[in-house]
Amino acid sequence: VGHAFDPLQGVTADDYQDGDLTTEIKVAGDVDTSKLGDYELIYTVTDKNGAVTTLKRSVTVFVTAPTLDVSKVPTELKVGDQFNPKANVTAVSPYGDVIVAVDGSVDTSKPGSYELAYTATDKFGQKTVKEVTINVVADKPTLDLSKVPTKLKVGDHFDPKASVTATSSYGDVTVDVEGSVDTSKPGSYVLTYTVTDKFGQTTTQNLTVTVSETV
Repeated sequence: VGHAFDPLQGVTADDYQDGDLTTEIKVAGDVDTSKLGDYELIYTVTDKNGAVTTLKRSVTVFVTAPTLDVSKVPTELKVGDQFNPKANVTAVSPYGDVIVAVDGSVDTSKPGSYELAYTATDKFGQKTVKEVTINVVADKPTLDLSKVPTKLKVGDHFDPKASVTATSSYGDVTVDVEGSVDTSKPGSYVLTYTVTDKFGQTTTQNLTVTVSETV
């Protein structure tokens, strides 16, 4: 598209009696280099005896597809981040403006993996498509068991959740304890603590509590 085209450029005609007949060549048909398409030209040359030679030639007018650069689109976001899917996209065509469309969406309010398909379209309708995977991540909840007593005497009162601290940047959490401590008899007991945030993300820690006899 846009190429300066001379249908006679590079074309010659020669006759064994008449010699060079290049200037006698006639061309039927036209090539419109302003738009895409396949065009047919018919070349005709006639010698002095009236003998005619005809040759058909096919010319294709094409465009270079638009370039699309999505390398600067962030592929990892944190929950709560602002995200404009077109902010870091570059699309260029030598034939003028390019329209960029995005198929898919990213929900930054919760963790997940999201697929976006970018399509750059030039004025001829030619398209370039690229896909980007964007992961939205959240910090896991924290769990602090440092204040939970790990040494008890027989008969002591023990609440496994009393001194547990669990937090999340995204709101309330729930704490579950697997296992139990029998303070009526000596022994070593293992408790498994699991804190879960509103996204279902978990953090787990084990704690060993020892119950000993009172001397």
